[in-house]
Amino acid sequence: MELADGLNNTTTADLLIVMEPLIDVNSALLMLAVDNLTVNLDSYIGRCVNYYFYHRDSDSRFTFVKWDVNEAWGIFNYNMSVSQLQTLDPYWVDSGHGQNRPFAENLWEIDAYNDVYLGHLRHIFFRTEFQ
Repeated sequence: MELADGLNNTTTADLLIVMEPLIDVNSALLMLAVDNLTVNLDSYIGRCVNYYFYHRDSDSRFTFVKWDVNEAWGIFNYNMSVSQLQTLDPYWVDSGHGQNRPFAENLWEIDAYNDVYLGHLRHIFFRTEFQ
């Protein structure tokens, strides 16, 4: 409850201070980058499914655990064309039906976290591109 409260009720200016002790932000940003680059819309960024929160005893922070990624690569496509999926905005989240994606949207608002997210995108893309 502390994590949800902090994420939803903290100003952007204070979010970095509040989130660090509660969640492994780096792993959350990596998950978002992987979901975006693999066009996995049957995930947190899309239907907001197929992940768990795991509370680590080692540092008492939460981390995301992914599962069921069989709908990646545009298989679950929200009725988007192949062209739309190929040019998916790196900040895309399903915002329909009044849905919010606070981990994505709130964390991307913080410059330091946005830089980490973009770094994950670059790293995954270039490591895959040239191997």
